[in-house]
Amino acid sequence: MISVGGEELEVEEVDIISIVPISSMLRLAALIGGEAVETTALALQLHRYQHNGPDPESYFSDIPDDKTAATAIYSTRQLLQENLRT
Repeated sequence: MISVGGEELEVEEVDIISIVPISSMLRLAALIGGEAVETTALALQLHRYQHNGPDPESYFSDIPDDKTAATAIYSTRQLLQENLRT
């Protein structure tokens, strides 16, 4: 049962969607466990890269260039595909 506008509705299956501040994502991933920490950490690095671009000096991101970013994107994709299969 879920409550929508004060009305109780019965549902068979529910996807949980949540808005989480970036500063809390790693903590939440640690609670979930498994590969969630690794995948989340990589996604957060890509997020910083997206906003700041390549960072050869590593001031804002650990991603120094576009080639490293491409490798990180591919790795994230692989991790997500593996997790979706299980």
